[in-house]
Amino acid sequence: MWNYRVTEWTDGVAVPEPELTQEAKDFLAKRKAAEQAGYVRGVTSMLCLPGGFPSVMFLRTPMQILAGIGRVAITAESSIEPRTVYLNVPHPDIIDPSWYGNSVGHWDNGDLIVDTIGLNGRGKRHGIWQVGRDLPGTSAEAHIVERFHVEPGGKVLTLTMTVDDPVYYAKPYSVTVHYDRMPDDSPRYEAVCEVDLDALSKVDLEAIKDIDIEAERLLEDKVTGDPFDH
Repeated sequence: MWNYRVTEWTDGVAVPEPELTQEAKDFLAKRKAAEQAGYVRGVTSMLCLPGGFPSVMFLRTPMQILAGIGRVAITAESSIEPRTVYLNVPHPDIIDPSWYGNSVGHWDNGDLIVDTIGLNGRGKRHGIWQVGRDLPGTSAEAHIVERFHVEPGGKVLTLTMTVDDPVYYAKPYSVTVHYDRMPDDSPRYEAVCEVDLDALSKVDLEAIKDIDIEAERLLEDKVTGDPFDH
């Protein structure tokens, strides 16, 4: 298992400033105003919806990468949904947009190269990157490429991620972060998310709909009947 380096989350080590689109700048301004008014927790969290990709790669809990025949699974202790990377195949012609998108990959001299498209645009937009920068997240148009490289000695995993997202980023944006290998006998604990309908009932959805896509969906009745039917 691997542990994300918290120092890179707190001080933004080696994380460059992105060049954002005007839409992204407007979104961040609205989010900052909402935070000053008391917005600290998104509807996604209250309903225990997936955080989505790429945020799942920057959680402050252990991560496992499991290589099998024809695929690689990436799981995080605090996220019950695994990412699946299909090896040596192209993206399908028709992709059903999802929280983690469609990921295909291949091995390149020991490095794992992963190409992801088909995101649903509903991933976390509040602290999505957790890398010391105030960033807007990613849209459904994002195309993300990752390179996983195990450093000599096998104790450090380097992830370089490049996001091409014309909605929020004026040009492709890259970050490089690191994970430290945990002892082989490290346990993996359960992390259970408990839906908080009491907190949701106190949220002014109208006030945050421009910065919280799940609030917008609830207001537009895109989720009918069971609010967890997503």
